[in-house]
Amino acid sequence: MERFQVEPGDTSAVVDFEPAQKVIDGTGWEIRHVPGDLAAYYRPPLDYIVLPPKQQFVDGPFGVDGYYGTAFHELMHMSEHRLGWSGAYALNELRAELGAAYLAAEVGIPTSENVENHAKYLDHWIRAMKADPRLIFYLASAASKGVDKILSFSRQPQPEEELVAV
Repeated sequence: MERFQVEPGDTSAVVDFEPAQKVIDGTGWEIRHVPGDLAAYYRPPLDYIVLPPKQQFVDGPFGVDGYYGTAFHELMHMSEHRLGWSGAYALNELRAELGAAYLAAEVGIPTSENVENHAKYLDHWIRAMKADPRLIFYLASAASKGVDKILSFSRQPQPEEELVAV
C-alpha cells in the first residue's frame, strides 16, 4: 500500500496511518516512545507501554507498518488485566498476536510477512494446541474480547434502532 512507502534510508520520515492512530490514541493508555533499540513491551506493574519512535520502524525489519502492529500487540497485553485474562507467557503472546492481527485487519493495515517473532513460540503453541484442540478457539475468543475493549474507546456509539409496533 502506497501510504506506507518511504524512501530507503530516510529515517526522518514518519508515516501516520490515521485509522490505526485513532485506535491507539482512543484508548488513552500511556505509551512512552523511547529512542534506541527496537524493544517494545508492556510494563504491567506501572501500566504503560514502551515503543521505539515510529522513525525507527522505517528502516527496521518490519517497516513503518510494523509500528502499528507492534503497538497493537502491546495494547493487547495491556488489555489482559483489564479483562481478567491470565495465561502462560507463550499463550499470552499468541492472544496478543491474534488480537494485533484482528486490529490491523479492522483498520486496513497489511499483515507483515516477517514472522521471526512468531517462530520462537511456535513449538509451544503447537504442543499446547495438540494437548487441547479447543485452545485456539479459546484464545481467539480472548483476543476478540481484547480487540473489542481496545476499539470501544475509538468507536462512536451507534444510535439504537426504534422498535416499530406491528
